[in-house]
Amino acid sequence: MSALRDEVSMKVAFSNGMINKLCKSFFYSHGKEQPCIQVGKALEDFVFWLAYNDEEIAKCASRLLKAYGPQLGISDLHNAKRLLLGFCSEAFNRIDADFLSLNPDKICVDDIITQVHRKNLSEMFKYYILSRIKLCPYIYNLGCAGFDGKLELRENLFLYGPGLGVELLSDIKDKTDIKVPVDFYDDEYMRHKPIGKYFRQSKSCLVVAYASSEDKAVKMFDSLFGALCLAVDNPFAINRVAVNNLVESFGVGKYHESEFRVNIPSVYNLNITDSALAILTKILSSPDKRMLSALSFIAHGWRDDKRERFLNQFIALDAMYGTNNGNKNSIIGGVCRDAAKIIDIDSKIGIIYELRCKFVHGDISSLSDNDGYRKFIDSYGVDPIVSLFEILKECVLNYNGTYKTPKDVGKADRSICVPAELLPAVERMIAEYSGVKKTN
Repeated sequence: MSALRDEVSMKVAFSNGMINKLCKSFFYSHGKEQPCIQVGKALEDFVFWLAYNDEEIAKCASRLLKAYGPQLGISDLHNAKRLLLGFCSEAFNRIDADFLSLNPDKICVDDIITQVHRKNLSEMFKYYILSRIKLCPYIYNLGCAGFDGKLELRENLFLYGPGLGVELLSDIKDKTDIKVPVDFYDDEYMRHKPIGKYFRQSKSCLVVAYASSEDKAVKMFDSLFGALCLAVDNPFAINRVAVNNLVESFGVGKYHESEFRVNIPSVYNLNITDSALAILTKILSSPDKRMLSALSFIAHGWRDDKRERFLNQFIALDAMYGTNNGNKNSIIGGVCRDAAKIIDIDSKIGIIYELRCKFVHGDISSLSDNDGYRKFIDSYGVDPIVSLFEILKECVLNYNGTYKTPKDVGKADRSICVPAELLPAVERMIAEYSGVKKTN
């Protein structure tokens, strides 16, 4: 934990600037439906209230999110504002500024503090924020997965096979300074928890994410589940057995559990073979933000519901290749480039793209209602939903980043630049056009 704090620092200019803006945002409280904070604890301190400018606090919260949101494990304005207001409530109680001099003429806190106060507040702010940047272990019992040993899938994301409980507790101590008693699972309450079952059963596997918040850990789990969907055999052979939906964590002297939407179904044979491990490590070794987003959508689409599966898998392609301008060309071009090994990839992704558009925009209520769906099956002998998953898997394994469409060619220029992967389709279109022209 201390090593992590050493790696994260805060520039003096940032903390000083934040204090200046915060102090200018707090005023004398009229007590008339104003947003306020309480300064001082009842029965312990002199208690008073300060009104604040909600818009200015929101601006400060936005700056905090941009600079330290990921490390703090927060991504929304509400939690960032709550963090800042909590700091001000504590910090203003610790300085000896003359808050009684505030009056209804809207003199702000910035007008009554000295340079010494300002410096002390800046140091307090640095400690307040950096002390909250810490890693905790978040654990998910994957059940029987046919995996042995321990594997680091990506930074701070690990897979533990059966029988490694003592090593797990040692790793938690090394990474977080959190010491979990070796015999914790002997407790009657803990014996029936997923983590307790791991220690008592001989086949369970664990996924362990070290993160600064549960929300961040769940995102890490989703990236693994999305990669697993692509890696294991027959991922959509899904049964009706309930899956574990608890994420567990340990803190200093405490255990915590909470329910979450676990984006992995109960499959008939979840077997993480050597070949599946090779795919997992390839996908997760150094994914960029677009790939992580795509893996999350793949995980959300790991369902028996074909509608949800189709939509989430296409959104995954959009996450990988989509752009604000020329989205269709970017997606189709990227797919044709990275999944070039698939026969007739240009035609297949073109039909699938049109199916997606008609479905999302309400032209059809189900995929099978469209002529393109039946045309796809007639032409290729496979359901387009199945084909989309094959295309998506090929794209993930061969991902080369976003696709840049060629620039428009001037009218006077009769030549065009065609990407190599699209050349067969263009030549076919030219041939068809030439044949029609000669007939006419």
